[in-house]
Amino acid sequence: CGGNAENKEAKETVQQPEKTAEVCTYSYSAENTVVSWTAFKTTAKVGVGGKFDQFTISGVEASEDPTKVFANAKFDIPVGTVNTENPDRDKKIVDHFFGTFTDTKSITGSVSHIDGDSATFSIEMNGVANEVTGHFSVEGETVTLSTTIDLGNWQGEAAVKALNDVCNDLHKGEDGVSKLWPNVDVKIETTLTKECK
Repeated sequence: CGGNAENKEAKETVQQPEKTAEVCTYSYSAENTVVSWTAFKTTAKVGVGGKFDQFTISGVEASEDPTKVFANAKFDIPVGTVNTENPDRDKKIVDHFFGTFTDTKSITGSVSHIDGDSATFSIEMNGVANEVTGHFSVEGETVTLSTTIDLGNWQGEAAVKALNDVCNDLHKGEDGVSKLWPNVDVKIETTLTKECK
């Protein structure tokens, strides 16, 4: 006989703990890195590939952004570690090509700038340093830096001629002309180590 009675059910609000976003860090691993190149012989421009078995890449820093790992990278590649899977050819490259260069025990350089899919970096050999622009790509944990260089920009004409002379018959195509091109494709490819917390 009183007022209206209301039965209110107590509603408990269960708060879910906030999920923190996973943070991943990318870092450089020398074991997962390949420094390779492709030179070209004959007038038909047949590719001959190789790599360097030893190299040092320094100045790399772990980052949450894989594109920034190599922003300040420097590299040193001993030319005596060239490997084409043909020991006789390797010796000729070391002795007659790099051997013609002035005091070039290593190819050195550094990354100057990375912007999107483009990278600018310097390469020094034969006493000459030049900046080149190359393609930069990141797919998952795989980072690739590639470019094409003209050895003439490093005063490499004499070295190209010296190697072509010693490999004369091997650089002949169907037309019988022996030729070694001054253009070389260069690629550094690595798989970054990814750690997430």
